[in-house]
Amino acid sequence: MNESDQQARKGPVKVGNQEAFMAPRDPDPTDEDAIVQRSSKRASGLVIVLLGLVAAAGVGVVALTQKQFGTSKSATADSDDMGAGIANASGIRGHLVTRWQQGKVQYMLKMEPLDPRDAPGFSTVALNPPKPISINVRLLDAAGFALCGKEIVLRYDPSRNFHSNAPLPKKPADALNVLASQQATLQGASLQEKQRESGKDVFQNIQANDGSIEALWAQGDLPCSPDQYRKFDYWDISTNFPTIAEQAILLGHRPPPLPGQEQTASAEAGATGARGKRKPVAKAQVSTFFVEGDDQISMYEPGRAVLTGDSGHSFFIPVKGDQAVAATWAANYSHIHFRCDQHANCALRGGSGEILGRMSD
Repeated sequence: MNESDQQARKGPVKVGNQEAFMAPRDPDPTDEDAIVQRSSKRASGLVIVLLGLVAAAGVGVVALTQKQFGTSKSATADSDDMGAGIANASGIRGHLVTRWQQGKVQYMLKMEPLDPRDAPGFSTVALNPPKPISINVRLLDAAGFALCGKEIVLRYDPSRNFHSNAPLPKKPADALNVLASQQATLQGASLQEKQRESGKDVFQNIQANDGSIEALWAQGDLPCSPDQYRKFDYWDISTNFPTIAEQAILLGHRPPPLPGQEQTASAEAGATGARGKRKPVAKAQVSTFFVEGDDQISMYEPGRAVLTGDSGHSFFIPVKGDQAVAATWAANYSHIHFRCDQHANCALRGGSGEILGRMSD
């Protein structure tokens, strides 16, 4: 370091007879103090950058946490395409889309024919259901246990399918009594149908250009908790939608004979041709009032032997062997299909078989 530098560090110097203060010059790049100052500045800048990265990472963690219930199957929180569910016997398939929105599982379901050749039968049933029809949707975990589900119904008008084969009595008073009884039966069926549809999602028809029904559409909420929705792996459907053979009958087609019945049918046709037209046989009168539907079993009371479903239906189970099955259904939140006659005697069918009961609601 030269003499002028040393004087600059000391400050005042003499110029002639007067003292003057020399302004300090820039430090030498090799100066140790300057190096320390530059290192401190660089370290401060690095700390600021690191803090910014940590803050950005924190925002990302919060965003991921907020999307936790959006969907467990896709990268976005918008919707979850569940794919197709098929009911082979009825020749129909459904496409289900769900999403977690505002604390609920919302769904959209579209039902349509599995094969275009079955479209006429599908349309006939959708336009005028021959009986109360429902489609049950369930979300299941990877082991196949049902997590939650819902029954979606087709709107049914009992008056369009009410037919009585009983001849009216000749006496006017007796005929009026029969008509009054039929009217009471129809009113009871209509009331029962209103109760069945109450509080449930109902399918809407999607109409084609020719006026036929090409698909059914429903949307609403599924009664799934956040934990249940987080665990779901796939879905399925069950339904009492008429089978393909039943749809053919509704269209006026004669169903093909079952295996082993071909020869019998041919023999009967030959006998009829040889003897001429047979005299028609009167059909036995069939009860026109019955209740049929589906439910998710949620509770069984052993003391009363009463089985209860989510839709409010209750059944008294009189047989002890059937009571054990009923308790298993309640424990597994099983889906059942029931059919009851006009005396409230019911047959209940679930995954573990069929039991008998009496409707008590």
